[in-house]
Amino acid sequence: MGVEQEILTLMPGGSLVERFRAEGFMPTDVAMKQGIPSLAALRSLRAHIRRSQADVILGWMYHSCWAASLAAPRGTPVVWGFHHTLTKLSSERPLTRFLIQFGTVFKRSVSHYVYVSNTSAEQHFALGYPQLNSTVISNGFDMQRFVPDSSLREAVRAELGIPGNAVVFGAAARFHPMKNQVGLVKAFVKATAGHGNTVLVMAGRGVDTHNADLVRAQQAETTGGRVLLLGERSDMTRLMNAFDFYVSPSGWGESFPLVLGEAMASGVPCITTDLGDCAYIVGDTGVVIPPGDDGALVDALCGALAMDLPARAALGCAARRRIEERFSLDPVAERYLAVLRNAVARP
Repeated sequence: MGVEQEILTLMPGGSLVERFRAEGFMPTDVAMKQGIPSLAALRSLRAHIRRSQADVILGWMYHSCWAASLAAPRGTPVVWGFHHTLTKLSSERPLTRFLIQFGTVFKRSVSHYVYVSNTSAEQHFALGYPQLNSTVISNGFDMQRFVPDSSLREAVRAELGIPGNAVVFGAAARFHPMKNQVGLVKAFVKATAGHGNTVLVMAGRGVDTHNADLVRAQQAETTGGRVLLLGERSDMTRLMNAFDFYVSPSGWGESFPLVLGEAMASGVPCITTDLGDCAYIVGDTGVVIPPGDDGALVDALCGALAMDLPARAALGCAARRRIEERFSLDPVAERYLAVLRNAVARP
């Protein structure tokens, strides 16, 4: 297998595309519209694959995995990558639910399956996905990119109008019911009653001041702290340094959230719901609570507010050390490369 790599996306745009470009890649999209399968887009995808003379194709998430298998030229191995758990399959969109449940029709032609968490793998096996040609590869993190930086902390807080001594909770995800952003805002409002020097910073596509659900949740009660809705951001390496705690309040669907590892690598301890491998990622360096338990979320936020600076700093150092020891990027990249090489080598 050669060293050239091509990134094809089903839909255009997004901050991740800009990150690829910054790293020297030139992603190409096939102009498929969200939620609308398109034969024209599949033909375009197949044409791109043929022109590239790809040795192997790696599909990323369900829609792309199906598209890769449908568009792959005969004889080209396809690897499927799953980054999702099936904790609440009934809450998925109908098309996504269909792709998950009937993805097994390709199991004779898929060369290998890669799961990002052990929980995800077991759930897919229960649906009939094969176990023999599957591997669990945890997400990896660039320890040089996500680094605690006190000067960045001061600069970002100044940009956002946050006092240097404020306790700041952060959360970053696209707006979606599974992410439970509304629940987080409500929990923050309750936990910070009487704590004026607190801020909740939320980022992600659709997480902005035009989001009526989030604004309504914020205004439902008198807030002790402030809620900042920043929308989609491409500077998470900077933004993470402004946080004292990172919160992942998801109700379902999480498998191995990248953002938890990014926060921990930045020296930020985490509060997370117990989904997928979240508890394994955090270990004893943060707080793990049951999903859907609003009271536990409020208690976790209150516990974080009660923590003194030395204890908070020690927890952040332990979080970074855990990511460095268990989830560094280079070994993860090597495991993916081994899977792809084996797919090419097998007839």
